[in-house]
Amino acid sequence: MSNQTIYLPNYTVGEDAYDKIGYITQAYGKKAIVIGGKTAISKAKPALLKGVEDSGTILLDFLWYGGDSTMENVQSLEAEPLVQEADMLFAVGGGRACDTVKVLGALTNKPVFTFPTLASNCAACTSLSVMYNADGSFKEYSYQNHPPLHTFINTQIIAESPAELFWAGIGDALSKEYEVEYSCRGRKLSHLPLLGLSIAKTCTDPLLNYGEKALDDCRNNRVSPELEEVVLDIVMLTGIVSNCTVHISDQIAPEDQYYYNSSLAHCVYYGSSLIPACESHLHLFLLASSVC
Repeated sequence: MSNQTIYLPNYTVGEDAYDKIGYITQAYGKKAIVIGGKTAISKAKPALLKGVEDSGTILLDFLWYGGDSTMENVQSLEAEPLVQEADMLFAVGGGRACDTVKVLGALTNKPVFTFPTLASNCAACTSLSVMYNADGSFKEYSYQNHPPLHTFINTQIIAESPAELFWAGIGDALSKEYEVEYSCRGRKLSHLPLLGLSIAKTCTDPLLNYGEKALDDCRNNRVSPELEEVVLDIVMLTGIVSNCTVHISDQIAPEDQYYYNSSLAHCVYYGSSLIPACESHLHLFLLASSVC
């Protein structure tokens, strides 16, 4: 039997989610560097600054992550003096920004907190990063020992995000139940992937029940209970599944390691990333097309 330590994601959700930053991060230091996409930072910066007021948390600066989750961008950030000075890394934006900062956190041994500005995937709370080559083609999965320490989901910011990305996030989340079931077929599952499979079966209904209303709310920049339910499905519920269904460890023999999270739809995307004409299409659009 291996010696296992299991980490599951923690999160705060709501229009005032950033008000909890100081309380939740105080045990990890005072100085944070914010890293993310240019548009994401412009959208989240006012709320972040307001959220840390009188909290003792200092935001050293706001840095662009480089535009793609590549090791070149990770290494460039690692060399930044303010990254070296920071106690904590705040990842702001979509999946590739969060994935970049998660790898950076693992390399620098600094705690990572995520602030998704899109409900487009579950990268904000997973313990793996999808890494790309400099030409935009898929390179590899990079695994971390644990997910980000906490995810702050500001539903007002997400309600103001592009509706087409929210639509694509629904397509991404719709793939979860079917991909996990397909990957797990015929296997004898141990505790953690069995838990992931069970949770995966709960990912579809909220999307079917609330997805149409939530998408309309996003188009109208309106926070609603339906939007929150779908955001939590896309960002957190599928992310919990991902953390349960990936188990890569130095303590486990290669033949016993597993990743039951991706199969059918993701294969379509990763294969298409090798085609130059598909490079401009986001992961989510291709997943949505594969599932829908």
